[in-house]
Parts: sequence; structure tokens; C-alpha cells
Amino acid sequence: MGYTQSCLEELRSRIDLAQFLESYLDFKRTGSQLKALCPFHQENSPSFMVKRGDRHYHCFGCGAHGDAISFLVQHQGMRFPDAVELLAERYGVDLENEQNPQERDARKRAFFVMERASLFYQEQLQTSSQAKKYLLGRAMPPERWGSYALGYAPKSGFALKKALNSQKISDDEMLTLGLLRGAEGARPRDFFTHRLVFPVLDAMGRTVAFSARAIDDDYFGGKYINSPETLLFKKSRTLYGLPYSRQAIAKQRRLLLVEGQFDTISLIESGLNFTVCALGTAFGADHAFEIKRLGVQKVYIVFDSDVAGQKASIKAGLALHRLGVDVLVTSLPQGMDPDQFIAEQGAKAVIDQLNHSLPFLEFWVKKEAALVNLGSPAAKIALSRDIAQSLESIDDTLLRHESLLHLTQLLQLPAEAAASLTSSKGVRKEKKEAAGDASQIQRKKSDHSTRENTAAFRSATYDGLEADFLRWLFQPSNDQTAFWQIALQYGGEEFLEHKGLKWLYLWLKDKREPDTVLPGVSDLMVALPSEKSRQFLSNLLAKRMDHERARELFTKTLSDLIRRRWRWKLQEIREKLSSAQMDEESALQVAHEYAQQIQSEPESLQCSVLFP
Repeated sequence: MGYTQSCLEELRSRIDLAQFLESYLDFKRTGSQLKALCPFHQENSPSFMVKRGDRHYHCFGCGAHGDAISFLVQHQGMRFPDAVELLAERYGVDLENEQNPQERDARKRAFFVMERASLFYQEQLQTSSQAKKYLLGRAMPPERWGSYALGYAPKSGFALKKALNSQKISDDEMLTLGLLRGAEGARPRDFFTHRLVFPVLDAMGRTVAFSARAIDDDYFGGKYINSPETLLFKKSRTLYGLPYSRQAIAKQRRLLLVEGQFDTISLIESGLNFTVCALGTAFGADHAFEIKRLGVQKVYIVFDSDVAGQKASIKAGLALHRLGVDVLVTSLPQGMDPDQFIAEQGAKAVIDQLNHSLPFLEFWVKKEAALVNLGSPAAKIALSRDIAQSLESIDDTLLRHESLLHLTQLLQLPAEAAASLTSSKGVRKEKKEAAGDASQIQRKKSDHSTRENTAAFRSATYDGLEADFLRWLFQPSNDQTAFWQIALQYGGEEFLEHKGLKWLYLWLKDKREPDTVLPGVSDLMVALPSEKSRQFLSNLLAKRMDHERARELFTKTLSDLIRRRWRWKLQEIREKLSSAQMDEESALQVAHEYAQQIQSEPESLQCSVLFP
């Protein structure tokens, strides 16, 4: 949802930025200034500063600059609307936005209904001796019940319905929010019955759904069931425990991923307060993207030690590895889950297990290799091709190549084998992935338009090189103006195949003033024309860049993009040569073109040349 500039200005004016940031950073006072170690780059002497009364912070080391909204988006990994709403609620500002008034009122009412349901379940827990006995048997003391708003859904199929009806909440409202279930024409019943209930919270700590666990082994249904998806809840993007661990995750840039709510709560309460879990067993690409958006650089996967847990570890690990996250897999003793392990052996033992984790690819190869005879060349080749086929789906060209090279090392294959493990589509696949849908991209510069095409933002998957190129141009830094000058010099839009990335580049190129620093992230968000483009930019900028090596990494990114364009051109000429429909004269012309392209292989750019 878009917000008016005036309401955002009012919000900024209400925030004491120094006081707000003190809950995240350790400041030292120097006169009217507060100094801290910058959370956006590694440093030994504090260069991150904010003055009392100022609305913006600034780092004199890396150039990071922004307001409270920018900080929540870039440091805490929050979506722009969530950051604005959180601050507005905290500082008592009424927001004006583009959202339909009826839709806004419906969401407000939905949050109220979900909160009423959560309070009902919490009250019922206090009256259920069986539920309390179960929690105590799982080493869950009463003081934690309130901290995590744990509840109990009674056996009666109509207890919640009756309680909320008495508060003038209709059956239709409860059906819409997944609190009731029932076939058309039948009397609606409570969705959860005779189960422990875990509220699922959004970024602002509001209840959006419930996850419920059976407390009788012979009770019908799965061990865990979750609310259906609603206007408030999208299961594929939800991580349980995130509101309790977000700050530690943002600070440490690491995350501990487990399978269940009991695991999550036990580990958080034991000091491992960077723990989350997905709802249910299906950790997917959207979950991985949410973790990446939080700015996480390292993930420890600690799933159950059974066969199903190992398979789930590989699936989750691959989803995260594809996004360039450093993934480590932690193995527990057979038959144990994290909740049991920490109850029996304590947090120190868990930390020891984390320190002995295996890198994801090593874990994956080890588990798969145990099922085949690696003494057989055919079996080894089949295994290597199976894993390589999954690695080929990695969007980032360099990450894909490095992963395949590491695979050959783990299986003790010659390094040259990495190229033969990839499909014959090779560069064409790489180009298609970078484009999202390359066949629809207009290549002539005169055809480019800064008019927004919402279809450009439908794909959240984009090539890592292109994304990093845009990040250096959009994120505030000391070198941002120089980066733009170089990008314009080299025709930056010609490197961008993804439609969303190309649109953002051209939009900002059209808006920016020459030789000036760009506005902060929140101002850019306001200027963008739609929620889709704002969300796309918010996700793009979630990745933290290494500002200490900014010039070096920008140079490498640009150099790789130039070389990639040369390689694609070479592949196009090869395809012409392989065509059986050319006459002899045409074939000679194409052969000459191919020779010229070979001779024009670009040299790597040098940082000292770009930044004399």
C-alpha cells in the first residue's frame, strides 16, 4: 500500500530517531552526537552517527544513510508497509494510504477477531488440566505459556463459535479467517478442537493465524494443523518465531532453522534467540526468499534426525543455497529432535553440535553417497549428474559454477568435469533465467520506457549479477554517485535482462539529478508508482552489501556482466554456425563474425582504472 508524503513526514517528525535506534545499537555520546559501530558494515571505530533532534542517521564509513523506516527495512529486513505501520502504531500516527477504505476496515476488523480468538484459547488453557499436563511433560513451564500466548482449543466443536458470537462476531467472519469450518448448508464448527494452539504473529506482533498440535496420539487429523490461508496469512511466507528472534537475526545475520514450534521456543528460551521454523513440513522457495530478505548470511538447519528429517534438510538447504545463503546442516543423535536434545543435554551441547555442522553440499553428497556404490564409475556419474541437475536451477551464474566445481571436488572428480555435468543448453538457460522471460524484452534502447509495467515485478527470481549491480546503484553509500557515472558510461541498461530490474534502473535514471546523492530508501519507496514496484525494491535491497569492498565488488560485478554479454553473443554466433539452412557464403560470413568475436574477448576491469 502506498502512503502519502505528508503522512510519512508527520511520522518522521514524531520519531525521536536517536531514542529509537538506542534499542538496536550501543551508542556513545559525544556532545549532541551519538556514535555507534555501523550495523551495515564491519568496523572497529564507530562511524555511525545521529544527532539529537535529527530525522536521519549517517555512517561516515560506508555512507549508509536513512531514517527509522529505512533502518527497519534494511537492517531488520522488514517490508516497507510493515515498517511504516509498526512505527505509526508506536508513535500514534494515523496513516493515509492508497488502500480502499473498505479493505482497510476489513483488515482492521480481521485483526480484532483474531486477537479475540487468541484470548479465548489462552483462557481455555488455564482450565484444561490435560493440556497443562502435556505442556509440563514437554518441559514447557507456565511462565512461557503467557510469553508465547499459548492456548488450548476445547473438544467441543462449538466452544469458540459460541464465545465469539457472544462478542458480536459473526460466523461468516470466522469462516473467512479460518476459525470455523463446515460444508455449505451445514452448521459451522470450530476449526481447531482438542489441540494446543500456537498463535502465528506478523511483523507487528499481531495474530494472523494459528498452528495447533494434537495432544492425544490417537486423535483424528495430523499431528499439526494450521489455519487456512486468509487475507492476513500466507503460509508459504510465514516463519514461526520471527517476532521473537528478528532483532538477534538482524544483528548476527545468522538464523537457526528447526521443524516445530516446541523446538523454536525451547531454543529461543535457551539463548539461541535467532531460531525460527516453517509451519508444517514444506519449507519452500518462498520461505527461503523471506530468510534471504532478512539479510541472513548463514543458516543452520537442525531438523529431526530420522530419514524424513534428513530429506527435509536437503530440500530446505537447496532452496537456501540457490539464493546464495551459506547453509550448514547440523545432525542430532538418532531419534532426537532439538526440543528433546536441549532438554536432556542443554544449550551448550546444542552449540557444540552447531560448531560441528557440515556445509550443505558436503552433507547432501555424504547422505546420497551412502546409498550407492561409489566404487562403480557408472554409479558415481549418475549421482553427480542427479545433484548437478538440481544445482543447475541456481539463478546466480557464478554461484552455479562454483557449486558444480565444489561437487566435483567432493566426489573426487576432475575439475574439468564441472562443465560436462551441466546441460547442453548452457548459456541459453542462463540467459533465459536472467531475463525471467527474455523473449518478451525489447532490446533496442529507443524502445525502452519508464512507464511501469506491473508484469515486470511478478518474478521475484533474478540473476545475482544483475541484482547486485542495481543494489550498488540504489543503496546509499559514499561511492553511489561514482557508481552511477560508471554505469551510465557503460550503458548499464544493456546488462539487465530481468524486466523488473531494467524498469527500476530506467525509472531512477530518469528521476535522478546528475552528480547528486539519491534520496533515502523511504523517499524512493514513496516516489515509486505502485505497491508492486515498492515491494520489488524492498526485497531487492534486503541483501546487505559489503561497503568496505564496495569499489572492488562493483568493479567485479560490472566486469562479469560485460563478459557475460560477450559470452552470450558468442553462443548466438555458434548457433548460427550450427544451422543447416545457411548457404556457403552466409556460413563464411558467420565464421568471420565468430573469429572477430573471439578476438574481442573483454579483459577484466581494474578497480584502479575505474576509480583513479
